[in-house]
Amino acid sequence: MMVNVKKKGVLLGVSAVLAFAVGLLVNFPATVVYDKLKLGLPTQVAQALVNIDGSIWNGHAMLREGTLNSEVDWEVSPADLISGGPGLRLHLYEADHDLEVTLSPSGKSSGRIQLSGTVHSALINRQLGPYGIRVNNDVQLNGIEVALHNNHFSEGNGTVTWKGGTVSYNSPGTKNIQMPLLQGVLSTKAGALVMSISEAGGSAPISTITFKADGWLGAEVKPRMAELILLPKQRVNRAGNVLEVKRKVF
Repeated sequence: MMVNVKKKGVLLGVSAVLAFAVGLLVNFPATVVYDKLKLGLPTQVAQALVNIDGSIWNGHAMLREGTLNSEVDWEVSPADLISGGPGLRLHLYEADHDLEVTLSPSGKSSGRIQLSGTVHSALINRQLGPYGIRVNNDVQLNGIEVALHNNHFSEGNGTVTWKGGTVSYNSPGTKNIQMPLLQGVLSTKAGALVMSISEAGGSAPISTITFKADGWLGAEVKPRMAELILLPKQRVNRAGNVLEVKRKVF
């Protein structure tokens, strides 16, 4: 009888320790983890996330980067992380945007991102303001899915749609132009993410944007896009472009 009592006591003790450990893990403060992680992050990135609250599995924070302010809710699924599913779900929202993001990491340099939602013109105009450009209507992101493998984009799908409308810009006085509905279709080429932009009902791209995982961004403007945005006539190069831009964004 005494042995059974001792066994029960040991089991109760082990159960209590396990219950405490599980409770600690489930409710482990996210701010403690982030304080450790941000030591290895670039200063600009580390300082962008503030007012962190909740646990590492379910929490809330504020994202502040330049003119961008966003509420961020997150939810982590340990089971999905282990199985390679969408282990991290993010909801970024504010009056000028509402985005749903899921991340499925599969290593330090590989994984999959899914993105959908709306970016309102107010946010777009804050980014374009320093260049004297202003647009109306929102941008809709539909079924965006990007896969990264060994620091190269291996898959890109989905569309980005802008309804068109009035675009104002300074050159040097204010000019207003009317733009048609534009749609960007994602794909990949040679390890880079490519967005081909075309007019509604059109098949030939009027502009393309290329982005590489190492931070290089390129843009090519076709004659039709130059015509729409009233660019001065320029010689078309061998690639059929009137303007090419390439720069490193990070």
